Amino acid sequence: MGTWGVGPFESDGAGDLLAMIRHGDFTFAEIDPYFEDDEYVEADGGQAALAMVELALAVHGAPHAAVPEEETLVPAFAAHLTPDRTQWLLEQADRVLADPDTSELYELWTEPGADAWLATSRASVDRLRALAAR
Repeated sequence: MGTWGVGPFESDGAGDLLAMIRHGDFTFAEIDPYFEDDEYVEADGGQAALAMVELALAVHGAPHAAVPEEETLVPAFAAHLTPDRTQWLLEQADRVLADPDTSELYELWTEPGADAWLATSRASVDRLRALAAR
């Protein structure tokens, strides 16, 4: 992996997602293949899911982390975000954060120590879940 950090935008998968949004190529249909396997989520899919959680928080005006190019990327992502997609996104994030047997990203984080990554990621997911329940 070229980019690696505990923040939701500190990964190659997040960078790829942001590039898709920046260039107007983002649709959930483009992202869906990351999550087709019901039993395992690859690292890129996990990274994209956690970045989308943070983007969804920014759409609601409650980001947990700084969003790069916020003025451009947040409105572009908001155009695709529906309540159903927010629920879908929470389901995918839950899969990513479940355990290393079902998530490559979680497995990769067990090596360097997952505490900071899990805390940061779960805080964002919990915040989005609370906002979506309103």
